[in-house]
Amino acid sequence: MITPPHGVESTGEIVETAPRPGPLLLLVAVEFEARQLARRLGLAREPSTPGPVVLRRVGLAAADLPRLAPGLVALRPAGVVAAGLAGGCAPDVRPGEIVVGGATASAADGEWLIPDAALTERALAALAAAGLPYRVGRLLTVPELVTSPAAKAGCWQGRLDLASIG
Repeated sequence: MITPPHGVESTGEIVETAPRPGPLLLLVAVEFEARQLARRLGLAREPSTPGPVVLRRVGLAAADLPRLAPGLVALRPAGVVAAGLAGGCAPDVRPGEIVVGGATASAADGEWLIPDAALTERALAALAAAGLPYRVGRLLTVPELVTSPAAKAGCWQGRLDLASIG
């Protein structure tokens, strides 16, 4: 039985939920990120038939997302991963280290989103198995690069591990 969230009244109706059969949807902001990930993962940029992983560029601040949304929803993705380049704010983030979002927010609205625990565990297991350097940390998408030491220190004081242009 599915219990409604606190504050939501139950209709008494039983809702069947089926596993999502679709691919893993990998979203990036810019062309450089899409090219690099496609090459490293062996993905076609815009395949006519979706495979187990589908890569799409959504633009800075996800500007292209409204236009792309109907096609992305039609894929019925099993999960959605936002990936890309970012700048480390934590003083001990090393170049090349992968930061998996324990919580992610947009500087625009400040709302913190918590990722799906099962998907996060799968990602961490895959990173460990591949021997890639990683950590779990808080991520913030920002409208412009955070480049100065003072700005990065300010983000770190806010307990952010990474800031990315979103």
